[in-house]
Amino acid sequence: SYIVMFCYVTVALGSVYPFDRYMLVRTKLLLAVSAIFVVLFSLVISLGIVSALGVAVTPIIGEVIPFLVLAIGVDNVFLLSNTFQKQPKSLSHEKRLVNTLREVGTSITLA
Repeated sequence: SYIVMFCYVTVALGSVYPFDRYMLVRTKLLLAVSAIFVVLFSLVISLGIVSALGVAVTPIIGEVIPFLVLAIGVDNVFLLSNTFQKQPKSLSHEKRLVNTLREVGTSITLA
């Protein structure tokens, strides 16, 4: 399922055409890889913390939670990417990022 989501994020966020040296930038391949790795790392860290606290691992932790975290993580990538792209290009990257996090930061934190 992680491979399917990786392909989906890559295709949905980027554009493939035209084939030139900027194709990897337009496809947002690195964004998709980063999103999947953040989800994987967050799962590993949270399972490590839960195990260190002595909580027993149940089937819901091993089977259901990873899919929920993946879905929420991919949704957050779409929210951030869409909001960032809607910011005026005349602003600096830092200001665009600040505006993006101001708009969707609360909903991402609460998810």
